[in-house]
Amino acid sequence: MFNVNNNDILAHVNDTTFEGVIAIRGKGTGFVPFPGEEEDIIIDNGHLGFALDGDLVKVALLPAKQGERREGKVVEVIERAREEFVGTVKDREPETKAISNHFLREKSAEKNRYYLQPDNRRVHVRIALQDDAKDQVGMKVVAKLVKWSDPSMEPLGAITEVIGKAGDHETEMQAIIRSGGFSENFPAKVAEAAKHLHETQADIFKAAEADPKRRDMRDVTTFTIDPKDAKDFDDALSFKKLDNGNYEIGIHIADVTHYVREGDVIDEEAVERGTSIYLVDRVIPMLPEVLSNDLCSLRPNEDRLAFSAVFEVNDRAEVVGEWYGQTIIHSDRRFSYEEAQEILDKGKGDYHDGLSKMMELSRLIRQERFKEGAIAFE
Repeated sequence: MFNVNNNDILAHVNDTTFEGVIAIRGKGTGFVPFPGEEEDIIIDNGHLGFALDGDLVKVALLPAKQGERREGKVVEVIERAREEFVGTVKDREPETKAISNHFLREKSAEKNRYYLQPDNRRVHVRIALQDDAKDQVGMKVVAKLVKWSDPSMEPLGAITEVIGKAGDHETEMQAIIRSGGFSENFPAKVAEAAKHLHETQADIFKAAEADPKRRDMRDVTTFTIDPKDAKDFDDALSFKKLDNGNYEIGIHIADVTHYVREGDVIDEEAVERGTSIYLVDRVIPMLPEVLSNDLCSLRPNEDRLAFSAVFEVNDRAEVVGEWYGQTIIHSDRRFSYEEAQEILDKGKGDYHDGLSKMMELSRLIRQERFKEGAIAFE
């Protein structure tokens, strides 16, 4: 899959053709942004050629019709948006009477009994499969295009991977992952680099501990508050009452960059992934698990490297001092939201004094924000 900005690539090739990313909707109507115009050019399904949703295409303008929206036709697919298609293998014989795909000719139906019904509804064509697909009917698979010589006929595809039986929970979750272009597994070189970091963590931590620029805050009460099913803890709070009556509030995030350096293989993979992906029953992490759930997770009762913002505030929640930098912290307790709320509601429990004081200060800050015009979007 490729990412492209229409504002960057839309350009006239000549007076009658231009390039753009096509969006195909409904049963097969295309729309391509036209440079300098508010309305997209419409591509009738008979003029889509070999284009699929998201492809970078060259479009030729058709003669203008007075009072009607400008139309065009795809004359070239410059770059495909996707190389793989996830879907369910179907047997068209029981469905012969229901076939309504106008791209399908009768001779195609006779030749290819089996086809892939893509999960992505924006893929407007069925993908014909060879007869050896009969053993995969009802299965969720990954396929790639191998031949498409006539835009009025279905493209021919080949199965490259069988995910599992369509409808099964694990199969459907894996299909969602593959359809989005994601993977739960990391390339071998990335996994090996992460493993090396984990194996040498003691030496890495020792060197960081000796850095005079890194502030040691392991003696300050620190805890995390996350959903009860969280596996990685990437931020923490610390609380300390100062001798002058003020409070020191620390906000800490895992110092990932101490382990993952710009330009290394782990960083490049993280850039490619962009973010961790949260599904209903799992997370596809941006970083290998030995980092996301271990070295870079602020787990309780373990020393961890962090990057911190530390504020000194008074009883009116006014900031009277601040410090930013790298730290070493030690989380004393891992709270779920429900556990922290229960302690606040009951007025007693682990670290009640710190939790209640921070809640009190946060309410003062929130009141001040609203006075200044902040919006409560909820």
